[in-house]
Amino acid sequence: MDKRRFDDYLKEVTVLLVDDAVSIRTQLRSLLTSEGITEDRISEASNGEDGLSLFRKEAPDLVLLDVMLPDNPGWVIGPRMLEERPDANIALLTGLDPDHDRVRELVSSGVVEVLHKPIREQQLRNLLILLASRWDNSEKGHFFGQATA
Repeated sequence: MDKRRFDDYLKEVTVLLVDDAVSIRTQLRSLLTSEGITEDRISEASNGEDGLSLFRKEAPDLVLLDVMLPDNPGWVIGPRMLEERPDANIALLTGLDPDHDRVRELVSSGVVEVLHKPIREQQLRNLLILLASRWDNSEKGHFFGQATA
């Protein structure tokens, strides 16, 4: 990955964090800003309904979605997000076993990655590198190999 392309991606990307745990959202925000994503490009929701509302309003480039939300779990709202925007880049946050039925269902529905809690810096960096490699900065929100919504 070309460092300049990666840096350009980090300046443009918008991220939505959807997790009921304040500590997880705080950790992710800290990791994202340490990678170079500015605070104003990161939104947060503490439950599924608010997450879905922000997803519709802001059309983020990346959604980091907790699988086990108390109101509408990630396995419910993740597919709804992908149905509304098939090109959405959704990564799951989970403490569940990767072979858990819910995780496998979500992976087969089109999520880009599964990040296992506790989230490590390298996991998140690898996800950002993957997305940056597919990003076309000539058109906001367009990734190579995906249709623009």
